[in-house]
Amino acid sequence: MNSYWGDYARTYIIRDGQALTEDELTQHKSDSEFAYGITTEQLLHHKFMEYVSPDKTFEDVYLYINEIIKQHNYKNLDFAGNLGHTIEFHMEDRQYFEAGNQTTLGEVRLFTFEPHIQRSDGRYGFKKEDIYYFQNDEIVML
Repeated sequence: MNSYWGDYARTYIIRDGQALTEDELTQHKSDSEFAYGITTEQLLHHKFMEYVSPDKTFEDVYLYINEIIKQHNYKNLDFAGNLGHTIEFHMEDRQYFEAGNQTTLGEVRLFTFEPHIQRSDGRYGFKKEDIYYFQNDEIVML
């Protein structure tokens, strides 16, 4: 809109016309696929924040997080296979969390982390996106 664009992703679970909070969802044991999906997204963001540093490459993060996804019996659903990207004025300037990208996180200003996952035997996909940056070499969520 007016030369600006953006994207932001979250999975929302609706029950009886109301969106459940993450806390409410984890209390509904009958919806375990939903609860585990949200919990796994939270885990991935936590592991991401523990792992990243300005000297890590986009590929380092991609390989590390995809291994965690597999260990938890999930698969990466992203249509291009990546896990997020830099925030740029022009889409064609984006750097992606993908195999082969040797750009370090310290070389960029802002980036998203947005794993799109599904249990290997599941029916539903989940996605949580946040924007991050480094301040004094410490990861910060915007």
